[in-house]
Amino acid sequence: MPPVFSLALPLLWLVRALALASFAASGWLTLQKWMDPRVQPAGCGGSDTCATLLDSRWSNWFSVPVTLLAATLWLAVLLLTLPAAGRLLGRTADQLLAACALLLLAGALWFGALMAFVVKLWCPWCAALHLAALITSAILLHSTWRAQKEGEAGLFSSAAQSGMAGIALLVLGQLFGKPPDTHLVTTTSPAAGPDSLTLPPAAAPASDFIQISYPAGARSSPSADASSPAPLPAGSISYLNGTLILSREEIPSLGEPSASLILAGFSDYTCTACRSQYSDIKALMRSAPGRFALLVLPVPLDHACNPHVPVPAKETSSGACALASLSLAFWKSAPHLFPAFHEFLMTAPLPLAPDSARAEAQRLSPNILLDDSTPWISARLAANIAAWHRLSNETNKLPKLILRDDIVLHGSTASRERFLEIINETFAVPAQKAPPSPPLR
Repeated sequence: MPPVFSLALPLLWLVRALALASFAASGWLTLQKWMDPRVQPAGCGGSDTCATLLDSRWSNWFSVPVTLLAATLWLAVLLLTLPAAGRLLGRTADQLLAACALLLLAGALWFGALMAFVVKLWCPWCAALHLAALITSAILLHSTWRAQKEGEAGLFSSAAQSGMAGIALLVLGQLFGKPPDTHLVTTTSPAAGPDSLTLPPAAAPASDFIQISYPAGARSSPSADASSPAPLPAGSISYLNGTLILSREEIPSLGEPSASLILAGFSDYTCTACRSQYSDIKALMRSAPGRFALLVLPVPLDHACNPHVPVPAKETSSGACALASLSLAFWKSAPHLFPAFHEFLMTAPLPLAPDSARAEAQRLSPNILLDDSTPWISARLAANIAAWHRLSNETNKLPKLILRDDIVLHGSTASRERFLEIINETFAVPAQKAPPSPPLR
């Protein structure tokens, strides 16, 4: 007789109820993943929901959703508690039920640790499933222990072997299987807004953010004609079908001045996903020397200077606005040293205090005078934030990287290899391998 039947009747029905409810919840989460193919990008900002967690690299075992594996396991527990299981399987039912209990326990600990310490997102559905697994496994393992004491020898050893083999296969499949995509690529212009956006005349340099407009059929320039677009000013780059025009001379950048492929990146110095993408961009520049450059567009995810971020904001620090302002001020004062300062801001341990950033700026350029409260800096941040907000129709997650024309990469990729694949697909860059080199300077 399966050890579960030595339980008091209320505990038996509790196990069945938990198994049935968890089977239904796991199945529902699997259907949600299958029916909504849109990826919830991994990144900073916005609302982190269960969909974001279920699109993380830990949501699949090879190509199988882990929620489907969970649903199968819960169904097995439910069926093994039925009287017919004992009659049909005999002692095998005891062993299978004990193995399921160990798998539930190990799975709850594994995925609970990933949720708390690796992905760092909270999903109430997942947490409820983990709690149900802990309760169910505790009841079943206690019952198995009692049954072994009463003469069911070898239950724990056989269950432990099966359970350890199962969890080892799960972990190996997640570590070495191809991770699912954790980014989103859009190829359409942002949704139209009620007004075009221009920098305040008093604050904007002559060739700064010339226009960020999302018109229906015409540019915001009064002299522009929809059928004959006005020529771009010298040094300007057009993105999003001409609705976003940037000037490399008036925006911080990384890479060679002669680079022919210029990316535009929106990021926050306190965002771990932005830092990860920055590392990937450095690898790209090393693999294709002189071909790529990056326009650096700081977007602080801090309500102190970004009205589109809720209070309190997630995954941000109170110093995000100050760090972005210091970055722009440093570029204005010492543009030739900006790559080194940007490297520090993107790699220094978090949380990064603005005073530490000021100290590094002084170390790099002892005579520098940083004024991070000028009208130009305020206008630049406002323009960056407005452009990011207009690009957030699908998702407002950072980082955002405009690759070319209207192709935008939202969020961080699951791996550097995947990032380089996207670049190769977009620009048809031959795959190259370059030896590691020092950080950009």
